[in-house]
Amino acid sequence: MKEKNYKIIKNVLKEAITSIFLYKKGKNHIHVFILNRINFNKLDSLKKDFKGQNFIVLKKEKDLIEGTDVFALELLYMSKHYEKIEGEDYFQKMNFKKENIRSNLEFELRNKLVYLREQFILSKKPGTFLGFIIPNFDYFLEGLFFLKDKKRTDNILDDAKMMEKEYGVSLKTFRHLAEKENNKEKLSKDETIKIVQGINDELVALTEKINRM
Repeated sequence: MKEKNYKIIKNVLKEAITSIFLYKKGKNHIHVFILNRINFNKLDSLKKDFKGQNFIVLKKEKDLIEGTDVFALELLYMSKHYEKIEGEDYFQKMNFKKENIRSNLEFELRNKLVYLREQFILSKKPGTFLGFIIPNFDYFLEGLFFLKDKKRTDNILDDAKMMEKEYGVSLKTFRHLAEKENNKEKLSKDETIKIVQGINDELVALTEKINRM
């Protein structure tokens, strides 16, 4: 988004907008607008400025401040992967409770298990749906590290190895897929099925560990 678009947005929303962030989730760069109040007439006038952009609109009190329980994992990940464009830096002040992160993490793991099986059946070509796995794995890692009071490295493979030891589970298939993606290697149908099976089994084992915490 260009600087002129920021100015247009601020001119329309005026004092209702308090902050603008750039949220980096996988390969996606998502603009986050924090508002004091939501006015859909004003948001409607900004549609042309949002065209082709990924964005999230949050209300400061209800979504951001009061959302650290039900949106705990999403907000935790956002707080670790953002750039402040301007305004107040709310993410530096956020506090998360382990019970909320644990609950959110278990929900997301179970949700992705269902999604994995569904997309495997629906996909017309082997491996076409695997692109969602590593970004979501990185998302899970943020919660896993938080629950163990550990700091992440800049390497997803090293992080995966650390969590294998911390939780007593194998993440070998995730690491294998990450290496394949790093090397931009194409997967055969048989290899894709083997990877999907391994990821399913590792997610199930990890979910059971989280469930018992």
